[in-house]
Amino acid sequence: MKAYRRWLKAKLAYLDKLATEELDGPDYDDVDNTVREAGRRAAVCGLPELVYLSRLPAGGLAPGRAREYLAECLAAIEKGRIAEPVSDDAPLTVAQAAKRFNLGKRTIYRLVETGEIEAARLGKAIRIRPEHLEAYLHRQRPATGSLYV
Repeated sequence: MKAYRRWLKAKLAYLDKLATEELDGPDYDDVDNTVREAGRRAAVCGLPELVYLSRLPAGGLAPGRAREYLAECLAAIEKGRIAEPVSDDAPLTVAQAAKRFNLGKRTIYRLVETGEIEAARLGKAIRIRPEHLEAYLHRQRPATGSLYV
């Protein structure tokens, strides 16, 4: 989340510079790509209400308008509107799954890659149902009659 916050602040400064400088014409493709990347990163960070940014139509979004979108992302982070699961069985992000089950994020990614746990992909974002991870952990426990207690 800190990396996303830093990235947003840097891009906001860049868009401010584009909006205030007298340039022959800002690179609208770069502005569009910045907004799309902000939306993609919002999805990865668990800000589902801002994912629409990644699907904005191409065609020269003005730096001022793009700045509004990025400021909205930053405000969401600053207010702590990070998406937490609504219920115990709601799909989890990798970070939420790692925190809830006391595992590393790399471990979760590896388990998804190898197919040991089932997960849904939303673009590059991964969502894991808690019961799938619980089932995996249950399969990993030693039998009750084991020598290892």
